[in-house]
Amino acid sequence: MDDKEFIYNLKKLSNYKYIETIWGWDEAYQEKDFDSDFNLHDFQMVTVDGKDIGFIQIIETSETVNITEIHLISAAQGKGIGSSIIRNIIQTALDQGKTVCIGCFKENKRAFRLYLSLGFKLIDTTESHYLMMYRYTPQTSL
Repeated sequence: MDDKEFIYNLKKLSNYKYIETIWGWDEAYQEKDFDSDFNLHDFQMVTVDGKDIGFIQIIETSETVNITEIHLISAAQGKGIGSSIIRNIIQTALDQGKTVCIGCFKENKRAFRLYLSLGFKLIDTTESHYLMMYRYTPQTSL
């Protein structure tokens, strides 16, 4: 399986229940939306012992690091892997004087609690999502 297929399948597996509940799952729409947004340059595979276990999508600007997507296979969840990845991103961003943004579906309570525990603050909500930020300040450190 190539990276693009792995990423789509894992994203679908991770998000299906939220999207189905909120808007209803339309496979053709999801595939088209994914294809139109997909740029492999923005994605990093998460690999443990030579096996792909997830991916992360990051979009950076001069002031922010936006963790657009982070997904791990279910067998890799709850082991601190995602937390470690996010902590590393936060530290790198802080070293560069950048703020880190992340979001999750409101129904994804597990992710929301994780992000709060990592120091993110809720800054906004939409009908379906929480939007969170780890803001850089000159004295911020992990």
